[in-house]
Amino acid sequence: MKKIIMFGLIAATVILSGCNKDKVKEPAEAVTDTITIEDEAENREPIIQPSEETAGNSEPEAKNESETSTDDGFSGDFFKDYDPQIEADVKNAIESASSLQAEIDNVQKVAAKYSLMASKAETQAEMNMASKWSYTIWDKELNSLWSRISNTADEQTKERLLADQRNWVSMKEEVKLENIGSMEDGGSMYPMNENGFFEGITFNRVCILANELAKIKGETYNMPPRSMYGTYVDDQGSGEVYSSLITRTGMELDNEALISIYRLGGIEGTFKEIGDGEYEFVSYGENVKGIIKMNGWENASFEVTESADSPFTVGEKFEFDFAF
Repeated sequence: MKKIIMFGLIAATVILSGCNKDKVKEPAEAVTDTITIEDEAENREPIIQPSEETAGNSEPEAKNESETSTDDGFSGDFFKDYDPQIEADVKNAIESASSLQAEIDNVQKVAAKYSLMASKAETQAEMNMASKWSYTIWDKELNSLWSRISNTADEQTKERLLADQRNWVSMKEEVKLENIGSMEDGGSMYPMNENGFFEGITFNRVCILANELAKIKGETYNMPPRSMYGTYVDDQGSGEVYSSLITRTGMELDNEALISIYRLGGIEGTFKEIGDGEYEFVSYGENVKGIIKMNGWENASFEVTESADSPFTVGEKFEFDFAF
């Protein structure tokens, strides 16, 4: 199975494309994931900065480029704990916004700032560390949105969103494994791909919760068009993945779909757009064909149109009601 995809690059493209275009007492922390950046610097050898002036030398020693502050104020230390700085930046983005639409735009600017910093990474270890930053930004925004929803929504709305949020949290790890595999499959790039994947689905969840909070506040929020690449699942109300539909860019830069159906098995293949949110699917063995329909942020389905030597039956239609 083609498991490892450059999710860091895909997520960055999604995030930077812009977001223009109950009586339940559980605290927000119970249903959200808060990211704590590991301070790996404590376990590393200290970096010795060269002195500007050394005894016996009239000229200062040249600094290594990675140790020199850049125009954006970034010192080049990828192993520093940026969590407090990110938290302050996100808080300022929220407090300075006049609407939910402006708030998400502001947080996107924060993400763009850290993406620029991350682009300066050269080693894989630096890339892995820097890939946490944008994920952390959207996770903090997610926590903030959920806290405000929990405090302001009516009981019926809160119960509905609480159930959805719990399902999202409980299934995100399994969805990650279905998308990019396990650590053993990914090698040294795995932390970067993992952070990139979580960044993408967390941003998607932020858009959904921002839309819900806007409704509560009586604001207008314009949901962005959802990419044709993403994950939809059927959990049968259990909070566990029973069936899933994953659409993504394949290793050959084609449109790849992975369809896993409970008790039937999985098929992989390619898909192409045929209009009205529908996509024609052909398995790699060309023994199963069908129509994928994606309904934006709501749900998706797959209907079998041709089948030979497979457990799938022509006319079967499978629904995936939870969008990641």
